Amino acid sequence: KVRFNRDAGTASFKTPEEYAAEARAADQQQQETRKARETQELLEEIQALMPEPKAEPPAKAPIDLNGIKPTDLLIGAGSYAVVAVLAWQFTNAAAAYFAANDVESSIYYVNRLTGLARVVVIAMGGLGTGVTSIASVGQAALAVQVALQISRGELDPNAERKLPPGGRKVGETERLFRLMTGGGKKIL
Repeated sequence: KVRFNRDAGTASFKTPEEYAAEARAADQQQQETRKARETQELLEEIQALMPEPKAEPPAKAPIDLNGIKPTDLLIGAGSYAVVAVLAWQFTNAAAAYFAANDVESSIYYVNRLTGLARVVVIAMGGLGTGVTSIASVGQAALAVQVALQISRGELDPNAERKLPPGGRKVGETERLFRLMTGGGKKIL
């Protein structure tokens, strides 16, 4: 045992417990600094992996309905309705014919292909009926909307029809047909 300690009782004198407490505090501060650095590195890595935010879609330009006559729309709706009724009649007639005339074949794949062809015919008839029915209802609803806007004075049915920039919208099939027939860009 040391009997005499020159530093005892002064401000620089520390007991072993005080040294241990300071060491624990220093270790804890080092761990917190290391955790903060690791967290920051992980955040930077996550930010680097994040995809770029998508750009806002361009605002749709409102469609100018001036120059559209409700009678034209009603004629279109009526023609779609007639096609829908004809498609429904075809589908019913085909289903009745297929139900009345069963396929009798001893060849397995002929039976399977005939069944598949029947399903395709009925499905295409049903699909045609549904699409033309929806188109008919849509044109009729547009005719009502245009008629209401004309009655309020918001639309002028006799105005010149303004097409979108570049003229009439060209469908993908028409564009490909033009390209195949030489009406598109030519590659030399």
